[in-house]
Amino acid sequence: MDRGIAELWTLAVTDDSVQRAIPLLDAAEQERASRFQVEPPRAAFVATRGALRQLCAKYLNLADGREVTFAWNEHGKPYLPGSGLQFNVSHSGKVAILGFTWEQRLGVDVERTGRRGDIRGIASRFFHPDETARIQADADPLQAFYRCWTAKEAYVKAVGTGLTLGLDSFCVRLTGEKPGIVGQPEWSLQCWNPAPGYMASAAVEGVVRFLHRDEPIF
Repeated sequence: MDRGIAELWTLAVTDDSVQRAIPLLDAAEQERASRFQVEPPRAAFVATRGALRQLCAKYLNLADGREVTFAWNEHGKPYLPGSGLQFNVSHSGKVAILGFTWEQRLGVDVERTGRRGDIRGIASRFFHPDETARIQADADPLQAFYRCWTAKEAYVKAVGTGLTLGLDSFCVRLTGEKPGIVGQPEWSLQCWNPAPGYMASAAVEGVVRFLHRDEPIF
């Protein structure tokens, strides 16, 4: 993978992916997994963390994911000390997204789209006014809402400042030839459906080509 490319992987959280991931987790991750009181979130955490380790090992030319060492910044975001490999992950339900670049900040987000609720009210409360207006005018407001939501979450994760960046403090553009962050042409943005009933987005600092990988992770 060269600089200027963002590679995006989709992981199905299944019994098989969980079992393949378990041996890759370190003691702290195993202990964290044991604290989950509900099985679906535990399975998603185990499968996603194991897949992250395995893919980091692939990019770093290590034997397997057990050789990967993580550190955490002041906002609790993990990184690979001494490496230019950047990564971010997100999981919802039975789907996880893992994104990778070299030396370019990135964030990913995935959400199930079946939950309707008061999408217009949520958008009006948390989104930029221009985004809210576009969602209300869209032929499919539910899909427009999830495109906007995942795109904004991906950008917040890429910036890496946690909840200190309000969702209404910036505006995403999801229509036209080049989706992006309004007023910030140095950021690249992509939204897609990784599986039926799911919406995902990736935000990357810099002009990049998004490459979706479909090879087995384990």
